[in-house]
Amino acid sequence: MMFGYGNGAWHPWAAVLMGVGMLVFLVLVICGMAALFRISGSGRSSGDSDPNQILKERLTRGEIHIKDYKRRRDLISSSRKGSGPSSFRFSSFGLGNHDDGGTRR
Repeated sequence: MMFGYGNGAWHPWAAVLMGVGMLVFLVLVICGMAALFRISGSGRSSGDSDPNQILKERLTRGEIHIKDYKRRRDLISSSRKGSGPSSFRFSSFGLGNHDDGGTRR
Protein backbone atom coordinates (compact mmCIF):
# COMPACT_ATOMS: atom_id res chain seq x y z
CA MET A 1 0.00 0.00 0.00
CA MET A 2 1.37 3.41 -1.00
CA PHE A 3 0.52 6.11 1.52
CA GLY A 4 -2.99 4.79 1.86
CA TYR A 5 -4.09 5.50 -1.70
CA GLY A 6 -5.88 2.62 -3.35
CA ASN A 7 -4.02 -0.28 -4.88
CA GLY A 8 -0.55 1.22 -5.13
CA ALA A 9 -1.36 3.74 -7.87
CA TRP A 10 -0.17 7.32 -7.62
CA HIS A 11 -2.45 10.15 -6.82
CA PRO A 12 -3.17 12.14 -9.99
CA TRP A 13 -1.69 15.32 -8.51
CA ALA A 14 1.57 13.55 -7.68
CA ALA A 15 2.50 13.26 -11.36
CA VAL A 16 1.62 16.91 -11.97
CA LEU A 17 3.67 18.12 -9.00
CA MET A 18 6.60 15.95 -10.00
CA GLY A 19 6.48 17.37 -13.53
CA VAL A 20 6.34 20.95 -12.25
CA GLY A 21 9.20 20.26 -9.84
CA MET A 22 11.34 18.82 -12.64
CA LEU A 23 10.58 21.83 -14.85
CA VAL A 24 11.55 24.27 -12.07
CA PHE A 25 14.77 22.31 -11.48
CA LEU A 26 15.72 22.41 -15.18
CA VAL A 27 15.01 26.14 -15.39
CA LEU A 28 17.25 26.76 -12.37
CA VAL A 29 20.06 24.65 -13.85
CA ILE A 30 19.86 26.46 -17.20
CA CYS A 31 19.81 29.89 -15.53
CA GLY A 32 22.80 28.93 -13.37
CA MET A 33 24.79 27.79 -16.39
CA ALA A 34 23.91 30.97 -18.29
CA ALA A 35 25.08 33.07 -15.33
CA LEU A 36 28.38 31.17 -15.19
CA PHE A 37 28.99 31.66 -18.90
CA ARG A 38 28.16 35.35 -18.61
CA ILE A 39 30.55 35.82 -15.70
CA SER A 40 33.41 33.77 -17.14
CA GLY A 41 33.12 35.16 -20.67
CA SER A 42 33.94 38.76 -19.81
CA GLY A 43 35.83 39.38 -23.05
CA ARG A 44 39.16 37.83 -22.12
CA SER A 45 40.42 34.31 -22.41
CA SER A 46 41.71 32.89 -19.16
CA GLY A 47 45.31 32.12 -20.02
CA ASP A 48 46.02 33.03 -23.60
CA SER A 49 46.04 36.84 -23.33
CA ASP A 50 49.19 38.79 -23.97
CA PRO A 51 50.24 40.82 -20.90
CA ASN A 52 51.12 43.81 -23.07
CA GLN A 53 47.68 43.74 -24.69
CA ILE A 54 45.99 43.64 -21.28
CA LEU A 55 48.16 46.55 -20.16
CA LYS A 56 47.19 48.58 -23.25
CA GLU A 57 43.51 47.87 -22.62
CA ARG A 58 43.81 49.01 -19.00
CA LEU A 59 45.50 52.23 -20.13
CA THR A 60 42.79 52.80 -22.72
CA ARG A 61 40.03 52.32 -20.15
CA GLY A 62 41.76 54.75 -17.79
CA GLU A 63 42.45 52.20 -15.06
CA ILE A 64 46.17 53.11 -14.98
CA HIS A 65 48.16 56.23 -15.82
CA ILE A 66 50.85 56.52 -18.48
CA LYS A 67 53.65 56.39 -15.87
CA ASP A 68 52.26 53.12 -14.50
CA TYR A 69 51.85 51.80 -18.05
CA LYS A 70 55.48 52.51 -18.96
CA ARG A 71 56.80 51.07 -15.70
CA ARG A 72 54.78 47.87 -16.02
CA ARG A 73 55.60 47.52 -19.73
CA ASP A 74 59.31 47.76 -18.92
CA LEU A 75 58.89 45.26 -16.11
CA ILE A 76 57.17 42.79 -18.44
CA SER A 77 59.81 43.17 -21.13
CA SER A 78 62.66 42.78 -18.62
CA SER A 79 61.06 39.64 -17.16
CA ARG A 80 60.98 38.05 -20.61
CA LYS A 81 64.72 38.64 -21.03
CA GLY A 82 65.52 36.90 -17.71
CA SER A 83 66.24 33.22 -17.25
CA GLY A 84 62.72 31.89 -17.30
CA PRO A 85 59.63 32.70 -15.30
CA SER A 86 61.19 31.92 -11.93
CA SER A 87 63.61 34.83 -12.23
CA PHE A 88 60.70 37.27 -12.35
CA ARG A 89 58.26 35.68 -9.93
CA PHE A 90 60.56 34.76 -7.10
CA SER A 91 63.53 37.10 -7.33
CA SER A 92 61.76 39.97 -5.60
CA PHE A 93 60.90 37.68 -2.67
CA GLY A 94 64.38 36.24 -2.26
CA LEU A 95 63.19 32.81 -3.34
CA GLY A 96 65.13 32.42 -6.58
CA ASN A 97 67.46 29.56 -7.39
CA HIS A 98 70.14 29.39 -4.71
CA ASP A 99 72.89 26.85 -4.30
CA ASP A 100 72.66 26.43 -0.56
CA GLY A 101 71.13 22.97 -0.39
CA GLY A 102 67.65 24.29 0.36
CA THR A 103 68.61 25.72 3.78
CA ARG A 104 68.39 29.42 3.21
CA ARG A 105 68.57 31.45 6.41
